[in-house]
Amino acid sequence: MSERKSSQRFHSLNTEQVEVLHQVLSEVVPIHGRGNFPTLELRPRDIIIAVRARLQRQGITVRDVRLNGSTASHIILDRLLESYMQQDTRHKMNTAEQKEE
Repeated sequence: MSERKSSQRFHSLNTEQVEVLHQVLSEVVPIHGRGNFPTLELRPRDIIIAVRARLQRQGITVRDVRLNGSTASHIILDRLLESYMQQDTRHKMNTAEQKEE
């Protein structure tokens, strides 16, 4: 049973899905501030690159970055979702206490 769950957690992308991923990560999206903070307009790929660079400057090796949630579903599904509210990314990393596999 655990093998089945494990195999369903990840999905390899085909060429069309890679193109959609590139498009989604390259689009400028508004990030609405709270209170007195202004709305920022950024590309998700720029946020991912900045987070990865900052972690690497701190000596933390980022092994991979994964996309979860409704944005991942939008990329994987054949049908176009009308909208997705958030882009959930996970940065998998090695810390000083972990040994690289």
